[in-house]
Amino acid sequence: MIAREWHEKNKDQWSQSHETRAISLLTRDLFPWLGSKPITDIEAHDLLPVLIRIEERGAVETSHRALQLFGQVFRYAKSKAERDLSPDLRGSLKPVKGGHFSAVTEPKQAAELLRA
Repeated sequence: MIAREWHEKNKDQWSQSHETRAISLLTRDLFPWLGSKPITDIEAHDLLPVLIRIEERGAVETSHRALQLFGQVFRYAKSKAERDLSPDLRGSLKPVKGGHFSAVTEPKQAAELLRA
């Protein structure tokens, strides 16, 4: 209930794609395992298996986004929840593996790129 309230309050400030991604992450990955619990009863040890489940399907970056989103919901619910649990879980997830992003470094190639 708190997460839906948070989403409803903030969705007008977001782009349509971000709003859709946030509610999708909540409904697909968090609500099935934590949605029936009151926010005051959720502990870090309840959230970690949910995040690991996301990681195990190969969605490491999504698990980090879920942790971030969960932290936002907890910060929104400060009057109801004792504190934000997300800092307790930092370092518990696999790191996101960065990729190589090629770049044009030669001035002639940069000029061609700009003309194109």
